[in-house]
Amino acid sequence: MQLFPHTSEKEKSRLFQEQYTTEQLAIDSERKERLTHIVSCLWPMKDECKLSICIPAYRESGIIENTLKHYTINQIDNTGNKLDPNIFEINILVNKPNPNTPDDREMLEEIYNFKSAYSEYQINIAQVVYNFPKKPVIWLIFKDIADAVIIRNLDRTWVSSKDKSSLILRTAGADVESLNPLLLSRTLSIFSNSNVVAHRWETRLPPELLKSFPLLHVMQTLAVFLLRQYHGNQTINGPFSYSAEAYARVGWFNAKKSLWEEIDLSKKIWALTHNIEEQLLFIKDLVKDVLNNPRRQIHSLIHGSGMAGRYQNFWQTSHENHLRAVGNDWKNITAENIPDFCQLTSENLSREVSAYYRVYVKIAQSNNTPIEEIDIIFMKAFRLSGITEYTFNKGSHNTDNSIEIKNIDGLILQMKNQNFSWKKKFGL
Repeated sequence: MQLFPHTSEKEKSRLFQEQYTTEQLAIDSERKERLTHIVSCLWPMKDECKLSICIPAYRESGIIENTLKHYTINQIDNTGNKLDPNIFEINILVNKPNPNTPDDREMLEEIYNFKSAYSEYQINIAQVVYNFPKKPVIWLIFKDIADAVIIRNLDRTWVSSKDKSSLILRTAGADVESLNPLLLSRTLSIFSNSNVVAHRWETRLPPELLKSFPLLHVMQTLAVFLLRQYHGNQTINGPFSYSAEAYARVGWFNAKKSLWEEIDLSKKIWALTHNIEEQLLFIKDLVKDVLNNPRRQIHSLIHGSGMAGRYQNFWQTSHENHLRAVGNDWKNITAENIPDFCQLTSENLSREVSAYYRVYVKIAQSNNTPIEEIDIIFMKAFRLSGITEYTFNKGSHNTDNSIEIKNIDGLILQMKNQNFSWKKKFGL
């Protein structure tokens, strides 16, 4: 049965968004009121806008200005000139988890000062106070800002249905260290093919830090490898871009997901591109477009529960206070001041890898996936990293499971030839 039997293909694309927003606004009157507030604060979308960057932000003082610089004044087109400010916008949703959460006035001042200094850029700001009983529901925060963008897109009176359907959304973090100056140009170029509905690139941590902190480098590489081996190679390890059409068709995040929300979204869009009746494309490439702030990884290794548990105390006040201090101070980390339990040794690597192993075994058990499949993924990771001497230790409970890595000479040898440059030949 055809969903919209009397409409053209171009009209269908817009109607997916219309149907989606109509359904969303009818579900919850409180959320409808909140979305109406966000839309009014963000102001109307410019007719020329082709790309909308959605950034939730809370307690990002000292970081948000750098993020804005990289998304605006540092962006260029393929001729090397400043990217036209009229063809993209940045929407910041300043969110407080509950009414008694203090305001981050320094962050707000940073945003407004930057907006005033570079008024040619479309930087829109909305503030929302939630009432989360425990930790913030991240998928809802992202959903609110993206839904508000979709509503604003549909409200554009003088824009064609085709252009409304091809609007690009990019949900992004506020903690950017650096961006490829051609990132936005590259994104616009890729989506100029009307069949493209999503684009995934590569994100990295700062190379100077990885060079001085080998255990972090190995564990970050392993974490991304495990994600893609388990969830599929379209899986993102950071923000990605997708069309307004794809967003509406898949219904955004799964409300049951408390973790890996964007991975779930990428899975849904990936599945959409496998509809044999349509020629939709999910573009994946290996260009390193984004360097992220490494605060959460560093904190988990040096002050927390290991990288596998870096979201374990998510949004606990004392934890987040310390985390944000790390976000501003990580550049002071050198090879000389890394503690012994964070050095790259067989013992330390075994501890960190074992924690990840228990996480994936738990996930597999919840999905009725054979544990042997998890073992195979880890064995593949070891083979690719030059680790040949290891033992899987299985216990009666998942907490007893571990992996003992006995020799890392092959890994150390590989890392001697590691190229830490992330600025490979950028191009469209």
